[in-house]
Amino acid sequence: MLISKLSQAQFSGHSLSIHPSIFMPFENLNRKSQRLATIALLAVMSLAGPVAHAFDVAQFQAEYNSRVQPFLKNNCYHCHNDRVAKAGFRVDNLSTNFLDGRMADHWKEAMDMMNLGEMPPEDEIQPEIENLAVVVDWINTGLRQAELQAKNAGGAIPVRRMNREEYANTVRDLFSLDEEVLAPIMEKLPADGSAEGFDRLGVALFFDKIQMDRTIDVATAVAEKAVVDMAKEANTEAPDPSTLKFVAAEEMDPPNEKVTARFSGHTVDNQIPAGPPSYVIRENGVELVSAPSSSHSGREWAKLQNVRVQDTITEDGYYTIRIRAEDAGGERPEPHQFRIEYGAAHYAFEQIIELDPAGVTELTVFLRAGPPDVRKSMRFSWNQQPDVIVTEPKYASAARDMFEAIKAVGKAKKTKKSASEIAAAEREMEAKKDVLRQWTGPATIWNPEIDLAKVPRLLFKGFEIEGPVREEWPPKFHQRFFFAGDERQDAEYAREMIERFLPFAYRRPVSAKEVNAVTEVAVNALEEGLGFYPAMRRALVRVLISPKFLFLAEPSGHTEDRRRLNDFELATRLSYFLWSSMPDEPLFSLAAAGQLSQPEVLDAQILRMLNDPKAKAFVRNFAGQWLDVRNFGSIEPAEEYKDYDEALEEAGQREPYQFFAEILSRNLPITNFIDSDFVMVNERLAQHYGIKGVQGPEFRKVAIGPDVPRGGIFGMAGLMTHLSDGTRTLPIRRATWVKTKLFDDPPGNPPPNAGEIQPNTAGENLTVRERLEKHRNEPTCASCHATLDPYGLALENYDVIGAWRERANGENFRGNNRPHLDVAGTLPNGASYQNLDEFKAALLQPEMREKFARAFSKQLLTYALGRPVGYTDHATLDKLVADLEANNFAIHPLITSIVMSELFLTK
Repeated sequence: MLISKLSQAQFSGHSLSIHPSIFMPFENLNRKSQRLATIALLAVMSLAGPVAHAFDVAQFQAEYNSRVQPFLKNNCYHCHNDRVAKAGFRVDNLSTNFLDGRMADHWKEAMDMMNLGEMPPEDEIQPEIENLAVVVDWINTGLRQAELQAKNAGGAIPVRRMNREEYANTVRDLFSLDEEVLAPIMEKLPADGSAEGFDRLGVALFFDKIQMDRTIDVATAVAEKAVVDMAKEANTEAPDPSTLKFVAAEEMDPPNEKVTARFSGHTVDNQIPAGPPSYVIRENGVELVSAPSSSHSGREWAKLQNVRVQDTITEDGYYTIRIRAEDAGGERPEPHQFRIEYGAAHYAFEQIIELDPAGVTELTVFLRAGPPDVRKSMRFSWNQQPDVIVTEPKYASAARDMFEAIKAVGKAKKTKKSASEIAAAEREMEAKKDVLRQWTGPATIWNPEIDLAKVPRLLFKGFEIEGPVREEWPPKFHQRFFFAGDERQDAEYAREMIERFLPFAYRRPVSAKEVNAVTEVAVNALEEGLGFYPAMRRALVRVLISPKFLFLAEPSGHTEDRRRLNDFELATRLSYFLWSSMPDEPLFSLAAAGQLSQPEVLDAQILRMLNDPKAKAFVRNFAGQWLDVRNFGSIEPAEEYKDYDEALEEAGQREPYQFFAEILSRNLPITNFIDSDFVMVNERLAQHYGIKGVQGPEFRKVAIGPDVPRGGIFGMAGLMTHLSDGTRTLPIRRATWVKTKLFDDPPGNPPPNAGEIQPNTAGENLTVRERLEKHRNEPTCASCHATLDPYGLALENYDVIGAWRERANGENFRGNNRPHLDVAGTLPNGASYQNLDEFKAALLQPEMREKFARAFSKQLLTYALGRPVGYTDHATLDKLVADLEANNFAIHPLITSIVMSELFLTK
């Protein structure tokens, strides 16, 4: 029998002794148990030790051709091919190259299904144990060999350039430049490619001619910002800021006493009293009760003034805006507020700020100037009480009658009515116009329904716009770069400057040869007749386009050179992992002292870096891509979702970042992503979620109880909208996202003839679940949907915009007859649930929790290493998951475990 042959087994050149007590007679086991016992033994033997002899590729392929492939054809192909692909899995296209992408993962999955006795299914003809053992042995050999090859390659992280954000952050830190100043410059760089869900993997970050040309342009612009040409007289002192002053009492004309009788652009020859004034000019300002314009009705924001700022905002930079205004009496439940709007071509800025009771409301904001010839304007508005002044009712009626009569004449002519009908219409029009011609009353009146004594009033004195604001001159980097001042301008000084700068740019000690190469660029420029400052700019450009600056990981390519990272390499890998930027001074200092790689020092630096504001880049880049937040807002909900607005969309995009940041800053368990007893919301989002007591635009942590169906990522409005089509919920899209992102178990592509779930047809009133069940009855669809649907149907209580519902909505479902939603289901592991709470509880049971922990760890490891993670990294993943469990799934220990792993510390 097979077992007796293996009791003193020869496997991969090693003798493996198996104690006979671990076996029981095969005749006492059913067929499935026999298979499991045999496969378990093979699994133990496959881990017995490294392969002692050279791997024979030809023999491995020959065994596949003679024994493995015939087995697969007989037992697997008929259910897992290009036409059927049950459960979305194909066996017919598995190659024998275990190092090809996710091929090892696919083979591992196939082997696992055989190990568990799930494939072939029990209702199929079962293969012989001996033949099954051969296939499993062959797969194990392939997996082991792939792992050994990966180890021999050192788990090398492939060379890659910085992506666009890393480049921007590095330039920001290297040159002490403001990221707002850099933003328009960095927009010139092409978008980055993506692999494994992230834009920091070398396989997707190409460097072609377009990338090189744009990089040169950006480097030139950066050098010009960083170094000031102090040889120009205008730059010897900080340029004076431009200033625009508006004094309301001097600039605003008195309110009109008379206005032309009119309606919607149609006027008559009659000047009538304007009515009560909306403002009064005082000696010290203008007292406002309403909008200073001829149209008052319904305006909630009064336009204080609109000014052209063509000669004020002349360059990108920070500008200080001061509004001089005071409360002038009345009562209002909320404070006075100002809205400031600025536009320059396609660039727009808007901000709302509360009145400072001291009388001067000031803010400093970054504004872009746009092209020199573009029109630029700034608008100031005030949150007046609306409808204080309204149109006189009889005048309004007469004006509308005139407008309707004018339209009737136009319609009669357009439809070619008879001459008499047109004449009659014209007579009626003139009669209606005569009513306005003879009108003697005012155009507007005080609203009789409002107590004028309580109307909030504002004393508006004016405003100032000043900038750009400069913190210091010359800029900080210029002072640091020209460390001995601006008097020396010789070649030796250029070399000294470059020698001090280059180690930070290259993020490591540099050689004299490297310093000389950059210095030569500056010296050549000087010999060409360029001034000292342009020559140094050219040298900086040379540095910024060097591979030694642009590229992060530099493996040698020789397996015999495989080694641990030195401290400078470790500082770089660590800083780009947690900050998406270059190391700071403490990291450089520790690296120079050779102390960073000491475990206790490294552990302390990880904690320091996570608590640093720069860690926002980790939140933005990892969470933004893992949770697809970067794509939020790409779905426009249908008009029937009336609650959806710009404020909700913006809040929905910010919520995942705020949630992830809370978990990171508090070192909370990652299981909070599945379910949590808190949410991160602002007033708009809290209103959408039915949470009371939250006011203001700022996000804050709010504890929730069982009565609030939120917590974790499933209830996030932005995510639910992203996983819809704008008209209806899409359980399959939601399920695919959950399985892929949270459990690293992406469903395969559906068969070509699977079809799609259709919208309701005329006369139907089926929920998405009911339509899905009809679709699932198709023979080619059932197997995939059985393992997929439960993950999406559990989320059906969230509608297209993430609002909670008990009944179907959208798709013209209306009224009290809307069908109740059935969200119950059974997960593939047999766990059943009746509602969302039970679904989340099922996902937090040990089996599913471990799958989530492994998937999350894999995502984070992929992000950290900048390369795909597969089967060959399973030992590291096993340790990461074990460390997670040992630390109650807290996120900080996971990050530390990744940094301390052999994969992260070697090249």
